[in-house]
Parts: sequence; structure tokens; C-alpha cells
Amino acid sequence: MLKVMANTGKKNMQRRQDLLKVATEVFATQGYSSATVRNIADNVGVFSGSLYHYFESKEQILTEILGAMLVDLRDSYQEIELLKLHPKESLSGLLGVGFGALEHWQQEILILQNEFPHLVTKPSFSFVSEIQREIEQVWVRELGRGRDGKVFSANLDAEFVYRVIMGSILNAARWYRHDGSLTAKQLGKAHAEFFLKAMSVGAT
Repeated sequence: MLKVMANTGKKNMQRRQDLLKVATEVFATQGYSSATVRNIADNVGVFSGSLYHYFESKEQILTEILGAMLVDLRDSYQEIELLKLHPKESLSGLLGVGFGALEHWQQEILILQNEFPHLVTKPSFSFVSEIQREIEQVWVRELGRGRDGKVFSANLDAEFVYRVIMGSILNAARWYRHDGSLTAKQLGKAHAEFFLKAMSVGAT
């Protein structure tokens, strides 16, 4: 009996993950507002009503999709900060995480970009802004540490640099291809070289 229950639990978990994966693709291509529960269910091959066995609403699905990505990125950035690396190594690590996200979270990043103006008006999605602030704080602290340690230029504006870098990552999510000429790792390395050259003390 316990074995049967365990197998049923595994099947439910797998179906849930399948639904989240399909929902991510649907939201990324059709847009969250335009997509329907039926679109998701049809792509998985289940009845629309069956989907509510796994999720209470379309909103809950989006919450789990974005929450998984943001928590993973925040934790990864915080791990880099806790290592207390040399500021140049730390920046390279942060950029590696940011561009590396294209390998795992490209569709989720696109959804966040497209839906953010709508999400910020909903209290149920307040976690999005909260986690983004935590991510920004990590970057600003590490950039500031490099500036204060005279590794980066003394007039470096940490908040501005963060926004420029994040803009590069978000823009890359729109054109990056997994079968393209550059891997996400190579993109991260190229951007690290560019920003380190531009920001380091003595840069011209």
C-alpha cells in the first residue's frame, strides 16, 4: 500500500513539473494575459479541470514559475558574495551566474520582462520586487567593495553599473540561442572582460 502511494506521489509530482514546464512555454510565447488554463492543459494532454487538481489558479502557476527562478538566482548571487573573493573575481562570478541563467531560465526571464509592469500592481506578486531588491543589493555591495578597495574606479556608481549589467543580461534573453555561436558561459566571460577593463583603476 505504501509503495502504491509513493508511486502515485511521484507521478503527481512529475505531472506537476510537466504542467509547469508547458505553462512556462505558453506564457513565454503567448503572454500570461492571453494564455488560458485550457492552452496549458491541451499542450499536456489533460482536461482543463484536471489542471486544478495541481494548481489553484493560473496565478499560482505563474507565482511558482517566477519564484523558482528568482530564488535560485538570488541564492546563487548570495553564494558568490559569501565567498569574499577578490572584487574582480567576484564580479566575474556574478556575471557568470547572470548569463548562466540563460541556459536554465531564459523563458522565465522573458516572462518576467514582459509581465513585470502588470505584476507590480498585484500584492500577490510583491515577492518579485522584494527578491529583485535583494539581488540588486548583492551587486551593489560587491561593486562598492571593489570601488572602496580601490580595485574599481573611485567614481564608480554601483547602482548605475548594476542597471547597465542587468540590462545586458535581460536583453541577451531576447536573442540568445542555445545552438548559437556563443555559449552562455562565453557570454558571461566576454562581459566580465569588458566591464572589468572599463571599471578597473587606471582604465582609460
